[in-house]
Amino acid sequence: MSVALTIIDQPEPRAERLARMDLDEATIVRALELAIQDRKACTHLDPPYFAGQTRTARTVRYLREGFIPRGWGYTDARNYSLLLHPTDLIAIAVATGNDATGDAAQEDLRLAHGKGEMTSNAVTANAEQLSLFTGIAWESEMSGDDHVGHEGRITWLLVINERGGRLHAELALPRSFCDSNVTAWEERIVLPSIVIDDEPVENLIEERATPLDVQGLVQRRKS
Repeated sequence: MSVALTIIDQPEPRAERLARMDLDEATIVRALELAIQDRKACTHLDPPYFAGQTRTARTVRYLREGFIPRGWGYTDARNYSLLLHPTDLIAIAVATGNDATGDAAQEDLRLAHGKGEMTSNAVTANAEQLSLFTGIAWESEMSGDDHVGHEGRITWLLVINERGGRLHAELALPRSFCDSNVTAWEERIVLPSIVIDDEPVENLIEERATPLDVQGLVQRRKS
């Protein structure tokens, strides 16, 4: 039986949906903007793959800097980098998507590169959890005192794609995985695209807030 895909791309519903997960658009967009600037610092002397890796890695970093002060945690267990909700019921990974990324009119969203065991396991766990509830009823558990741990975790993907002078992004919930890629989604929260201008990186560095001092923070390692 096919499952209806929910796509949210309007400002007010998007803000409400993100708030239910203790997220906000401004912090996510700021992380993406900072990652773009770091990617722009790459030159032709860097390895060809480095710019894309830099954008993804720095998106992970700046998301963590934005949400760790609010009680979120993180894990890099088995080199699978996640941002973790304080209840551990929600995790967010970052991935590059195809040209349907950030386009609510396109339903053929796929990841740009094949993924391995960790993503497969996360999506399989999503499917198991989502099968137990109708719609987004699982989120009601977040208000409880009992943390169910990683076995009850729902993993979202912050999917990004750079095209046409803009960075397109969305927070998407995968529910099916086959042949090294996500083949079906439960929900897609489409974020506003970001213009990638030609302003020199040096002109923006002073605007950046002091990076989060993670010394003394206890890294939450979840297997």
